[in-house]
Amino acid sequence: MCIKNALKRVDLRRSPYNVTEQYPAVDLKRRKALVGHMVQARLDGKRVVSVRAKLLIDGSPFVSISIN
Repeated sequence: MCIKNALKRVDLRRSPYNVTEQYPAVDLKRRKALVGHMVQARLDGKRVVSVRAKLLIDGSPFVSISIN
């Protein structure tokens, strides 16, 4: 948390360095599955936010329907 808070005072856009969050493999797999829905919602003009392994579209949680 100390490093994350310190990065708020630094502009890394023009540097060759990048800092990202590290998520568990399970969360990464879930996030990857939601990318298509996120892109489509943004193309539809909706506000989309990805929080860990969840997708919020216009403030409402996205629920995927899977038919087996």
